[in-house]
Amino acid sequence: MKLMGRPLGQHFLRDSKVLDRTVQRITKLYEQNECQTLIEIGPWKGALTKKIVWISDHFLVYEKDTTLESHLLQIVNKEQIIWGDVLEQSVDESIDRNTTLIVGNLPYYITSPILRQFFEHDHFVSGVFLIQREVAEKIMTDAPKKSYLWWLLNNGYDVHYCFTVKPQSFNPPPKVDSAVIALTRKEQSEVEDIDKLLEILELLSPYKRKTLGAIATLNTKKGNTLTIPEQYTKKRLEEIGWEEMKEIIDMNE
Repeated sequence: MKLMGRPLGQHFLRDSKVLDRTVQRITKLYEQNECQTLIEIGPWKGALTKKIVWISDHFLVYEKDTTLESHLLQIVNKEQIIWGDVLEQSVDESIDRNTTLIVGNLPYYITSPILRQFFEHDHFVSGVFLIQREVAEKIMTDAPKKSYLWWLLNNGYDVHYCFTVKPQSFNPPPKVDSAVIALTRKEQSEVEDIDKLLEILELLSPYKRKTLGAIATLNTKKGNTLTIPEQYTKKRLEEIGWEEMKEIIDMNE
């Protein structure tokens, strides 16, 4: 399992206690959700892989670096490895999203795209990931301020901050802390029409430091119709909750 702080930088997790705590979280969610399939993204040489391969009879890994084949084949068989960029791959339609757990380490520069690919539209039941701590703090369900990614993930999932991973757990140590997070699908999404939520966020999020009323005015000048309830015009996007967001969506149907 690796953490990549930049495209060419590699930091290898060497702390067995961190690995064991991550495995415990994965095992718990797999059993709680009665999962049938476990998918790992970016296993690299398989430090985590060898600890979780036993959890599921249907275990798959996505890996981009084909030079790692000899390492991975010591842990899984050839049919369990899907080679290529996970962002360019389609998950087999025969896999039941309702019983599939996604796990892995997500490098900073592709954290958002991967989380959106697997969880934006409530595709998969749960996920456990090692990501940069700063990102984890912004997307956890009880984050004090709400980022664009927060809205997209928390619409269908509870995002739990599990624990912090210090730089000393890696070799070489990265310059930032990391964190393990867990995503668990809600019984019902906050907003059923995800496309409408995306449409509203696309109009609001570029101006996150401005009030919603000011953003509406800016959009009007650009020819975009955006109506904000009077009682929310002085608030910023990061300050409102789901009830306010649903009222805004309803007014812009």
